[in-house]
Amino acid sequence: AAGAISMGLGGYLAAQSEADHYKREMKREQDEIIAVPDTEAAEIGDIMAEYGLEPHEYGPVVEGLRRNPQAWLEFMMRYMTSSY
Repeated sequence: AAGAISMGLGGYLAAQSEADHYKREMKREQDEIIAVPDTEAAEIGDIMAEYGLEPHEYGPVVEGLRRNPQAWLEFMMRYMTSSY
């Protein structure tokens, strides 16, 4: 029983730590979108260029994301953070 409790507690603490990390990363990305939007937009371009897209091809995508902050944040969380 003690082993099961220990494993359960360890799993809970790991999940809590992961959730806290995700929240910190999301806050960091939100702050960067506001504080340095051009840098963040350039990062999107860098990602797209890795897939062989040219600036004239990914430019409209970048501009579309800039007009939709929630989608921009979700994109950054998916493609720019190491864990998500």
